[in-house]
Amino acid sequence: MRRIVAALLLLCAGAAHAGERLTVDEAVAAALAHNANVAGARLEVEKGQTRVDAARTKRLPSLNLDAMGGEALSNLSIEVRDGAGDTTRVDLARTFNLFAVVRLTQPITQLHAINLGVKMQETSLAADRERERAARLAVTREVKRAYFAVLAAEAYVGALKDAVTAWEEVEREMNVRVSQKAALEADRLDAGARLAATRLAAMSAQHSLATANDRLTYLVGREIEPVAAEPVEMTEQTENASLRPDVREARLRVEQARLAFRLQAAERIPDIALVVSNTTPVNNDVLPRNMTSAGISMSYEPFTWGRRGRELAEKRLALEQAELALRDTEAAANVEIAMLRRKVAEGAAQIGVRRMETSAARERLRITTVKFQQKTARPEQLLDAEASLTNAAAREQEAIAAWWTARADYEQAIGKE
Repeated sequence: MRRIVAALLLLCAGAAHAGERLTVDEAVAAALAHNANVAGARLEVEKGQTRVDAARTKRLPSLNLDAMGGEALSNLSIEVRDGAGDTTRVDLARTFNLFAVVRLTQPITQLHAINLGVKMQETSLAADRERERAARLAVTREVKRAYFAVLAAEAYVGALKDAVTAWEEVEREMNVRVSQKAALEADRLDAGARLAATRLAAMSAQHSLATANDRLTYLVGREIEPVAAEPVEMTEQTENASLRPDVREARLRVEQARLAFRLQAAERIPDIALVVSNTTPVNNDVLPRNMTSAGISMSYEPFTWGRRGRELAEKRLALEQAELALRDTEAAANVEIAMLRRKVAEGAAQIGVRRMETSAARERLRITTVKFQQKTARPEQLLDAEASLTNAAAREQEAIAAWWTARADYEQAIGKE
């Protein structure tokens, strides 16, 4: 039994040798290496480190280049008056003029605020590391629980298989006795109902084992594929998580992170703009009244001590986090969908079992009624048989209601409106 479970766990964890037994420590190691929550926390630590490095570059000098070139749109002239009151007019040529300013700035009084900002980022990084540690501890605990849940579920499945075999033998024996007139039809129906109930319990155990395996596979960081369950009379026969709101939101988060990365990368491009300006001097009789010009302006910081690259790296890590979160959301959704589909199958089987129990109770009531009419049964026996039929019918209705509830949960899980 343990070899079967070990082989299944090896498939989940991607072990190199199929015959090699996977221990709980190996399962934990696989989860710590591939689990989405741990990987996301690890990426958050890397993002925090890039923020600290980017904040430290603000202590260093910054180099800025600003340039503006333009040409007047109208003829310009300057009138100059001499001491005798004569006015001389000077016409200015319309030429393209370029002005450039290079600034090297070293923060001084700003260093106090910059250092506080660096310490704040370092504190945030320390908190991110503690969250990563908490994620590792939580995943370790969950993997151990899931690992032993698989073992327990496998043992329960084996026990129920033996029970099903025993009740199949009982049903065969009852069929023989009924054919030989050595047992009543109600006894055969009771045996059939008990066999169906045991088979249902075995199905439920198999589903619990499958769900436990899915859970362990998810925890160790492997992708969960949609698993086909037993045939169920449903209009939707596909297990698709693409319509779920959480999956759609995760995909939008990926697109948002991708756009943020592209936006950050665009900051490497110098700021270049077309400029049209109109200048009107006030209290100045020398310059023209209206000076209109058109040109191009440029502003750029060519050297940032690596800050721009670190900020871009942070956005890249955020994109990886979003993609990781999308895969994790889809995997978790597939685990839930498979589990709920199995619940639907169990609900349908439960209805069949309850109907067999109702048929057996109805046959018991018929026999007891005949015996009562023949005065071989007491009134309380007849009342007990009627109560048994009523209870069986009520359980059948409860099973039908439970099936509809399971179906509604399944349809919600696949995002069906």
